[in-house]
Amino acid sequence: MKERVECYLVKFFIYFLGLLPKTVIYKFTHFLAMTFFKFEKRRSSLTLKNLALAFPDKSEQEIYELAKKTYTSLSISIAEIIMMFNDRIDIEQMIENKEESLATLRTLIQNNQNGTIFITAHFQTGNFWHNFCQKMDFL
Repeated sequence: MKERVECYLVKFFIYFLGLLPKTVIYKFTHFLAMTFFKFEKRRSSLTLKNLALAFPDKSEQEIYELAKKTYTSLSISIAEIIMMFNDRIDIEQMIENKEESLATLRTLIQNNQNGTIFITAHFQTGNFWHNFCQKMDFL
């Protein structure tokens, strides 16, 4: 029962946010991400630690700025997912190299008689590739 209530609350929250102007959605999700970065110390310190390990030549300040950019990128993804759920953003417009991507997909499918498997990251893309391929009649 608790999960069902939480699900409805999240759906309502996404729907409500989707009614707001796009700039407000982007600003709100950015605010949430920066608040999370500042006050959720366990996650932000893990982010800083991982970035420092990945980029040992960068200074502490550069790592901090990179971490903030990472959270900003996440906020943009969340805003766009909210807008996708509310039909406020067109998937086709989100792909800068749409024709190139479609040509690559067609080539992969034509050259492989056993089928094609697409593996993508899940969270920041949501179900982006699935939705895109479905819209372009690849599924």
